[in-house]
Amino acid sequence: MRHPLGVNLIVDQHTYNVVVKFDNGVTKIYNMKELINTHAAFKPIEDKIFFSSAQLDTKGHAIIWSDEIDIAIEEIYLNDKNLPEEL
Repeated sequence: MRHPLGVNLIVDQHTYNVVVKFDNGVTKIYNMKELINTHAAFKPIEDKIFFSSAQLDTKGHAIIWSDEIDIAIEEIYLNDKNLPEEL
């Protein structure tokens, strides 16, 4: 999914990775499994179909799954897990 502000989002429901590609050439990979396992609020995205419904919010500030479940782009940019890209 391409966001109008120049951010691309790819989700991999097999690994629970979100990959965010920024127009400045930076690509960040963030694995959501730790949050799913440690924070009850993220437990619903363990469902792979629900996980793959992720979208960027209209301002490009967060990845959202529902009104209650989201993660800030800044969190991904600053704390990516540096996983090998498997996509």
